[in-house]
Amino acid sequence: MNIELRTKVLKKSLELEQRINKSISILIDIKAQDAKAITFKSSSIPLSSKVNLLYDLEFISSEEYEILFCFLEIRNKLMHDINTDTIVKAVMPNHKKLFENQDKSLKCYLTNSISENRKEEIYILLLDKLSSNVLSICVKLYERCLAKINNGGCFITTDEYNLILQKSINDCKRLYHICSETVTLIFKKYTNKELDGFQIEEATSEFLVKSILLQMHENIKEEFPEIVEINF
Repeated sequence: MNIELRTKVLKKSLELEQRINKSISILIDIKAQDAKAITFKSSSIPLSSKVNLLYDLEFISSEEYEILFCFLEIRNKLMHDINTDTIVKAVMPNHKKLFENQDKSLKCYLTNSISENRKEEIYILLLDKLSSNVLSICVKLYERCLAKINNGGCFITTDEYNLILQKSINDCKRLYHICSETVTLIFKKYTNKELDGFQIEEATSEFLVKSILLQMHENIKEEFPEIVEINF
């Protein structure tokens, strides 16, 4: 069933919904303390509808919308279809090109001759890249929220809330850069054709995936020690 993969995607989905809820509440001035639609309650509208709302109100671009829905469809397949137990199976055909284009340096290894195991390993890396891009979109939404608060266009105007939101933006930005930079640096290190004994198989092996995850974990742990440790 690949519970590890499903848990990873579910965690990212919950974090995304929390950020979107916070952003929508500020951007459209939801004042009710017991809000029904933009919450985690059973009365809440689906996450996909929240993304649609952000697009319809022009808070996200069409490109950002497609990235978010690419992630949501992967989430839905993994959460609702027991037979979808890999990222390769989870990526919908209509989003395959968008997903693979998240990182051009990785895409070049997705040849017709690549094995299913190698393809899955690369897709896991592409999922991390997609998640980083989703986080980047959330950062932009937070920046819109902060701008609205600072311009007096929101019912929340306390300095304390400004500071909390600014910290959220800064943390999101830093996490995004840590994840993005780690993938880039580790991949570059192990795909440098000047290295002795370089082989494509090594560059796309489980060893490379493990190296990226371990390095990412160490970098995040250094700056955000409060984050729950990841088990590899």
